[in-house]
Amino acid sequence: PSWASGRELWRYRAGSGRGLVGNGRIISEQPIRAGICVDQGVAYFTAGVFPKMGVALCAVDARSGKERWKRPISYATQGIMALSPTRIFAPTGRTPFVMFRRGDGAPIMSLGRSDSWGKSLPGGAYAVVVNETVITGPGEGGNFFGFNIKSSETVVKTSGRRLVVDGLVGDHVALLIGAVF
Repeated sequence: PSWASGRELWRYRAGSGRGLVGNGRIISEQPIRAGICVDQGVAYFTAGVFPKMGVALCAVDARSGKERWKRPISYATQGIMALSPTRIFAPTGRTPFVMFRRGDGAPIMSLGRSDSWGKSLPGGAYAVVVNETVITGPGEGGNFFGFNIKSSETVVKTSGRRLVVDGLVGDHVALLIGAVF
């Protein structure tokens, strides 16, 4: 297996291949900054740092690297992406998570609104998706937000530092959101 030998199986370039200076060295103009999700043989990821320089949401065959689709997006992602059976949830740091269709990457909606003057930002780098709810956070103000993924309605907001999923109870998820771990 390639994981044992470290042998490269395939390579995919989402952008132009041009470089820019980052952290004192030359890096890709469109590096992969958010976590890669793999499900049912498809790898989903974003590439790019600055929307004006180009950011793309990509889906490739996980075994061959063959592009399934690539869509330019106007968000710079940062953090861990999450999947539901029909959607992709992309973190954008301090601003709201963005939801896309899994089949073609079309944008659906943002979850919450940015409050640039306050401490109630619904962003964060982590998310948990359970049934029709996505919990994101902690945002800049230390809050976790739960959203209905069909309406973007906020169903819960609470402070905490870590999120632990304790299991499903019927159609609901049992959560533990702790102040300090």
